[in-house]
Amino acid sequence: MINEENKEVVADEAPVAKIDENLFASTLSLKSVKQEKNTKHIDSIEEIFIDSPSVNTSEKNMQSAWVKYAETLESNGRYNIASILRISTPILSKNSISYNVPNDTTRLEIEKEIISIQNFIREELKNNLKLIISVDKNIRKKFKYTTTEKYNALKEKNPKIEKLKNMFKLSI
Repeated sequence: MINEENKEVVADEAPVAKIDENLFASTLSLKSVKQEKNTKHIDSIEEIFIDSPSVNTSEKNMQSAWVKYAETLESNGRYNIASILRISTPILSKNSISYNVPNDTTRLEIEKEIISIQNFIREELKNNLKLIISVDKNIRKKFKYTTTEKYNALKEKNPKIEKLKNMFKLSI
């Protein structure tokens, strides 16, 4: 026995969702993924070789080109790799540039950029120099981590800092 007075009447029409015509549907398909896999990446850079390299490359010119490249990276917002290029000083050998880094992680970061670095320096110096990266664990000792180490390094550069510290009764 069902009480017919309590039955509700359900409308035959279902509500229709309004679709915003300004939205775009995704166009991702398996075909587009397959095509993208076959295309060259924009990030791949070809190595440049200078046809008639000059033999008068000095270490000073190479180091200034190195600093210029680091500044270029920094101006493009690539602070991480720019700071890695400032960890130590590159050394010019016969046909190569030797650069030491403190650990393998840093070495890997530079190896990702090695072609770009070589191309820049080759164009700047008109020479086919090759970059050789090696890990030197002793580089870490050059960094100042504590405030006392930083203060002592500053005091070595300018002994008047000690006088300033005493005059203002500063502590480290």
